[in-house]
Amino acid sequence: MIPAIDVQAELDDLAAALERFTELRSQLGGRAGERRPDVSGWSLEEHLYHLCLATDLALRNVLSLSRGKGRLIMHEGEANALAIQVLTEGCYPRGESVAPRMVQPPDPIDAGLLDQEIELLGQGLERTRALLATLPGAVARIPHQHLGALSASEWLRFARLHARHHLAIASELAD
Repeated sequence: MIPAIDVQAELDDLAAALERFTELRSQLGGRAGERRPDVSGWSLEEHLYHLCLATDLALRNVLSLSRGKGRLIMHEGEANALAIQVLTEGCYPRGESVAPRMVQPPDPIDAGLLDQEIELLGQGLERTRALLATLPGAVARIPHQHLGALSASEWLRFARLHARHHLAIASELAD
């Protein structure tokens, strides 16, 4: 059983994680695009690009579920055992899954496009903030490729945990 989710706290922490990520990118400057295989197969910018794409999709799912409209919506199904573990313990396992093709960063990273993705993600956060009150009552679900069918609140928690997961890697890359 997944404990109650404080959607305001989840969104605030997600926004803070993304802000910290962009700060690390600025601090590293040109080194943000360098890979350090001892830490990760991706550079800090690649992690950030992936995070922008994945978080945008998660927030789109939150929006669809809050509105009750979307082709991926299911009225049956539930989070699987991995989701219950991840969403309850508050951490995403490192190195146990490969990012789906649609959220893999391009190679090479175009800094201008990454800046656009960051800006679009900021807009997505604001759209989500405007509908937070509707999330706890959204009972439909949308499937995640590894975690089963998630509710709007669970998608938001996943997005936050996923951001923190990649921020931890980015922090190692910045050391």
